[in-house]
Amino acid sequence: MSETGLTADAAVEHFRRLFEARTEGRPYTVERVEDGLLLRLDVQDLAWRTFLHAQGISTDYRIMLRFDTANRTYTREQQIHDMRWRAGAGAGGVGAEFVQRTARGTFVTKEYRRYTAVGPGGTGTVEYRFDSTEMTALVAEVMDGTGWTRKTDPGTRLGLVIAGSVLGGIVLAGLVVLAVLLL
Repeated sequence: MSETGLTADAAVEHFRRLFEARTEGRPYTVERVEDGLLLRLDVQDLAWRTFLHAQGISTDYRIMLRFDTANRTYTREQQIHDMRWRAGAGAGGVGAEFVQRTARGTFVTKEYRRYTAVGPGGTGTVEYRFDSTEMTALVAEVMDGTGWTRKTDPGTRLGLVIAGSVLGGIVLAGLVVLAVLLL
């Protein structure tokens, strides 16, 4: 038990219930995992899932939440797992393509895709939109006002350290060049 009076298990269960109540009727799933919660965008419509699969697209959007009960802090790590595949004959000949991408940290992803679909009713246009800020806003909506503070996740911290190091190197190189020019 921490100083806050909550065990880690009780904290995760408390937040799981809060997220499930807030996501009811919305396309999200909340899954309890060993060290926190996994909030996932859930495309439940079988026709839509089948259509995306036929287009060679399988994208999984998630937010991993981890809780530190002793300090009443949490981390929010966004995760995108994306697979695309295509095979067959086209203008460039016969071939196959497979691309897999995984991203972790803090970022904004906005996607818009438009497909032409041919079905029993004729030809139509299908649009697909995704904005990751909707998921992060949901986390803020639930967590704001709980007294818990968000900490930067390890992936984002590492990215900031690397970016800071590169920027520092560029500034240092600029100062060396300036010093050489002035001497």
